[in-house]
Formats: sequence, structure tokens, C-alpha cells
Amino acid sequence: MSLGKLKIAIPTKRKGGLEDVVSDVFGRANTFTVVDIEKGAIENIIVLENPPVSYQHGAGPIVVKMLIDSEVNTDCCRVWAGSLNTARPTQHNKNHS
Repeated sequence: MSLGKLKIAIPTKRKGGLEDVVSDVFGRANTFTVVDIEKGAIENIIVLENPPVSYQHGAGPIVVKMLIDSEVNTDCCRVWAGSLNTARPTQHNKNHS
């Protein structure tokens, strides 16, 4: 099985790369840790600042464009964001029951 190339972006809180804490928000994460994976091994890691972190409105679409421009695999973004969207109500309900 060929694993090929994959570039993923993880919303993070600081500039700590793989040692950083995953942000609990996507569009307003302080940074994104971008990881290039090839044949199952990490090839490169960069940390991108998130310019719209302080925007009042419209941060999400700008972040998505930034990640697409950085050649992040968008299928991973959809899967991950979808997981967050289904997990949040459950977490919210647990904390407020």
C-alpha cells in the first residue's frame, strides 16, 4: 500500500510545533502547525501565524484560504472539522447536564 504525500494543518495555541497544545478553536487558533508526511514519516514541520485571529467576523473562510494556499490537504480539514462539529454538542451537553 502506497501512503503517498499528505500535508495536514493542526490548529495550535502557540509556536511549539509538534510539542504545542491543540487549540480548541479552528478559525481563531493563534497558529497552525503544518506537517508534511511522506510514506508514513514526518518530512517537514512549519508553524503558520493566523492573521485573522483577532478579526470580529469572517476568520474561518480566510483561514481555509490560507491553508489551501499552503497546499494543505483539504479532505483532512473537512474530516477533522466534521469530527469537531459532532463532538462539541456532546461535550457541551456533558458539561451542562
